[in-house]
Amino acid sequence: MEEKEEEEEEEEEKFNQHIIYEHSNSLPYSSVAGEWGVCWSERGCGLGSEERTVWCADARGRPLPPTLCKDADRPPNSRSCYTSCPGK
Repeated sequence: MEEKEEEEEEEEEKFNQHIIYEHSNSLPYSSVAGEWGVCWSERGCGLGSEERTVWCADARGRPLPPTLCKDADRPPNSRSCYTSCPGK
């Protein structure tokens, strides 16, 4: 019986996942950022850049189409970094 209730609850969530209620304080979706990658430089050291994956997700962390999240709330997916050069 409990398993059937869970299935019904999941179906209801799927059905209602795109509804934004008028009185809700926040959107049900948000941008999520992964870990920063390795600093990479064309010269092998010095000024470079690193990247990470950023995606739109629901409250449970499940990926959603990016159009459901606000661009203004999206964290950057790349940034500058610096790697020390050997012997310097």
